[in-house]
Amino acid sequence: MLAELHGKFDPDRPETADRSEDLLTSAVFGAVRHLPRAALAALCAAIGLPADAKAARAARILLWPQVPMPKWPGKVIEPDVIVVVGRQPVVFEAKLHSPFGLYLDPNEPSGQPLHQLAVQYAAVSAWAAGERLLPPVVAAVTAPPQRPSIDLARASHDVTRLSRGTSADVFRWLPWWRIAEVLDGLPELRVHERTLVDDLLRYMEKKGVRRVFTGFQAEDYWLISAAQRVAGDRVYPQVRTFVEDLAAVLDSDQIGWSQPGCRSMWLPLGASTSKPTDCTRGWLGAQFWPKAWPQRHGRLGSNLALYVLFDFLNPALEVGLSIPGPGVAAVQPGWPDHLPNLVNAIH
Repeated sequence: MLAELHGKFDPDRPETADRSEDLLTSAVFGAVRHLPRAALAALCAAIGLPADAKAARAARILLWPQVPMPKWPGKVIEPDVIVVVGRQPVVFEAKLHSPFGLYLDPNEPSGQPLHQLAVQYAAVSAWAAGERLLPPVVAAVTAPPQRPSIDLARASHDVTRLSRGTSADVFRWLPWWRIAEVLDGLPELRVHERTLVDDLLRYMEKKGVRRVFTGFQAEDYWLISAAQRVAGDRVYPQVRTFVEDLAAVLDSDQIGWSQPGCRSMWLPLGASTSKPTDCTRGWLGAQFWPKAWPQRHGRLGSNLALYVLFDFLNPALEVGLSIPGPGVAAVQPGWPDHLPNLVNAIH
């Protein structure tokens, strides 16, 4: 919502949602505006700026403010977020997939471009002086788990060209996963506040910025190894015996294998990184088909089957009817006759 209000997301061009960090920035810092100020204080502490409760309660959180650049007449700089806690302004410049930008100094058009963070510091520093505030601290918010050392070093180098005598410690790093940790650890939230945080964490999970690899718990890995050994030695052989006995009983009732030429087990496919449960062997099953029922021919309906399935994630024995869709490959031959009408309808 806030991204759209500030012109960062055009609802008529939804494809921009997949590549813009503005929606993530809006979701996270927009939520922080409506959470107890303990959330903001914790974010400041995460970049080494302790904030007392009184200052946090009176803090201002500005999304995409337009800040004039006095050294560049007519030029306006737009940081993602400016937070003012007490007399300390903090700039948060957030990135998801895109790199930090570079600016050409109009006073030195032939000179080396200036790093985005350095330019933001210079602009906000001048603005802060007019507001009788302290010089700002600039936090780079990024998705990769590694500190953006090259960007921070370049910003520290370039800022001296714009603001003489500037301390090298004005640039900090705050990864998205650290923000998620801070929000997830907030104590004593009310029901609607916890709901907001949970929704936000799910959104960050979807964007792939909630977690970072911190290692395995050894006992968890041992449990998986032990479970695989037990499954291989005791569970899977019993499943095989069950299916063979079941097939014999069903055959006497004129119910045969779904694919007579392939009497194999039915296994889950895929191991998507976006769905870790796909990595597990969550179930095993077998497919059957009554001999008196109509025979299935061709690609359509060839996988229609009765099934028996062992669910290992939620222990149960399931019996049902599988009706898989035809799939894109089966449907594609029928598309060409409709494509001209589809194109006209889209236009």
